[in-house]
Amino acid sequence: MKNENQCIRETRFPLVEVRMVGIDCTCEQFEQIAATWPTFSNHAAGHEHILDAVAFRDGDVKRLSWILGQDATELKGAYILLVTPR
Repeated sequence: MKNENQCIRETRFPLVEVRMVGIDCTCEQFEQIAATWPTFSNHAAGHEHILDAVAFRDGDVKRLSWILGQDATELKGAYILLVTPR
């Protein structure tokens, strides 16, 4: 179920311990993620959503990997910007 067009982009903020990772996902993947964990939507851009994975545990990473169809280990400990098609 891996989307070959998925792209992971990472931004690190040097003055604070915050990591933001952006990933393209389908609307169906986002719906599964939103049904599992709380997400925050950007009202200015309805296709952007934030998932707080800072406190994710191994079980959360495994479930997120299954939903995205790829290894999500590198997403653990970051804020994830989920970008869905417009």
